[in-house]
Amino acid sequence: MKLQQEGLVQGPGLSSTYLSGIWLRCSLFKDISRHHLSILESLMEEIRFDPEEYIIKEGDTGDCLYVIEQGEVAIKRGEVLLATKKTGEHFGAMAMIESAPRSADVVAVTDVVVKRLPFDALQSPENESIYARIFANTAYDKHADLRNMNDVVVKEVEAKLEESRKRVQAGEFFAGMVFWLVSYEFLLGLFMEYGKVLHNKTLLNILNPSMMVLFGIAAYIRATKSGFPLSTYGLNLDNWKRNVKEALIWTGGFLVFLVLFKWLLTIFVPFYQGKPIIDTTRLQSYSWITLIVMYVAYAILAPVQEFIARGVIQTSLDKLLQSDEKQYMPILLSNLIFSGFHIHMNFKFAVMTIVPGIFWGIMFARQKSLLGVSISHIIIGLFALLFMGLM
Repeated sequence: MKLQQEGLVQGPGLSSTYLSGIWLRCSLFKDISRHHLSILESLMEEIRFDPEEYIIKEGDTGDCLYVIEQGEVAIKRGEVLLATKKTGEHFGAMAMIESAPRSADVVAVTDVVVKRLPFDALQSPENESIYARIFANTAYDKHADLRNMNDVVVKEVEAKLEESRKRVQAGEFFAGMVFWLVSYEFLLGLFMEYGKVLHNKTLLNILNPSMMVLFGIAAYIRATKSGFPLSTYGLNLDNWKRNVKEALIWTGGFLVFLVLFKWLLTIFVPFYQGKPIIDTTRLQSYSWITLIVMYVAYAILAPVQEFIARGVIQTSLDKLLQSDEKQYMPILLSNLIFSGFHIHMNFKFAVMTIVPGIFWGIMFARQKSLLGVSISHIIIGLFALLFMGLM
């Protein structure tokens, strides 16, 4: 919204501010005498604009030019930034050369104060020499501006091409990962069938995590050849102290949620009624050696799972979608995909992995690192399996 619009500025002479300011810096007034500058000052009106306010819209009638007294403006065509103009520069003078609607938008970047010079006042007979000089200066400036705009457009096109290239790379990487995930699921199904025939669950208990680790190694190798740095997939220690601290705080809150959830189950779900909130029955059924092995195995397996679910699937989907308005989609889809690959083990387990998966997905989207997410996964996973009796 315009803050202020003053009438035509009248004055006997040119102020010292203008002599040392925009008038001497503005190329539009090159080789114009002080007397003629004084006349120009009397023809101008001052207008103020807020940030993001349109000064000129594409298609407007070109009946004036503007000199920036203070601030910065952006010249855009659609989403493409053509140029920026700052204090002492001008815009809108192209309409002197061609009688056509405005060809671009001009938007205030900061608080802006401009001097508006209407063409009809400038084109009067007594100002003919001033008009001719400004016309010549405008033609010279437009030649330089067009050259600069060509450079800007080339850079914009190069940026778009690079973005498209990265999307193609992300798509190829994601397609490869989905192929291996499906292969992994079919192999697990095959091993389950053989496990039933051989009446040997130990074989499946060993093969399942082993295949997950092998899949993680394959994903890592493919990530090194994807064209993106490994840090893109969360394999970094950026801000590790802050991330670990945040992960521990969030994890504590999630554990409180788990306890409250178990408490509600003992009240409203018949299967859990009469059972303790903290259930150590499963914990007591293992020897200390077995527990140590379980902790170590889970501590190895959890980061691998996070690398696949968050680092690989979620990151690939995020690069494919690339929409600020749909940031939730990569988190949701990656968790549905990964949870779906647990249905063969236990349907209830697969469903229950969605909630913590979304929790870790949000954490990963925020931290862009797997360290804090993996620590949280280990703590929550072991707590839920060994102390909550949910499975």
